[in-house]
Amino acid sequence: LARQLKAHGWKVKLADTDRTHVDRMNDNGLEIHWLPEITSGQLDGLITSGTDAVVAMLHDDEENFQACQIASESFGVPRLIARLQDNARDESLAEIGVMVVHPAAALVSLLDQSVRAPDAIASLLQSDPNFDTVQITITDHDLVDIPLRDIRFPTDVLVIRIKRGSHSIEPHGYSTFHLDDEVLLMGNSD
Repeated sequence: LARQLKAHGWKVKLADTDRTHVDRMNDNGLEIHWLPEITSGQLDGLITSGTDAVVAMLHDDEENFQACQIASESFGVPRLIARLQDNARDESLAEIGVMVVHPAAALVSLLDQSVRAPDAIASLLQSDPNFDTVQITITDHDLVDIPLRDIRFPTDVLVIRIKRGSHSIEPHGYSTFHLDDEVLLMGNSD
């Protein structure tokens, strides 16, 4: 995951509470840190006010919850993702805005979509190097309240979804952007 995010321009920091994982990963060209425990003090400096996302993938669901809770409450990180082993923490993570990924359920969903919409999955999984999927935040006042049909996108770019607050909008030609909308785009990588 770290390598893929770096390939897409993200600055990535890895941290683990298991010292053996850190020692084993140390020579792979990634920035990795050992944390003796998940606390605000330990995460300070790794997570900053400029951190866009935290992905918690520790082997202990309680530590994943703690990392997400600290990232949200102490640092205001806007995008939180947690890979969990069981469902016990789902509700408490949802309350603080964490997107929860259960590996088995994610794999079943991915396989289901691969059967029903193989081209969409090929684009999403980057198996087609000519296309990419990105999510952007609307911050330009010049794009606000203009129908999508009047915005000059490259001909091979599609607006897949608009997320406005907690609502998801299926866009059409008369849809408009608002400030802070999260927009999912798919198109040519260039």
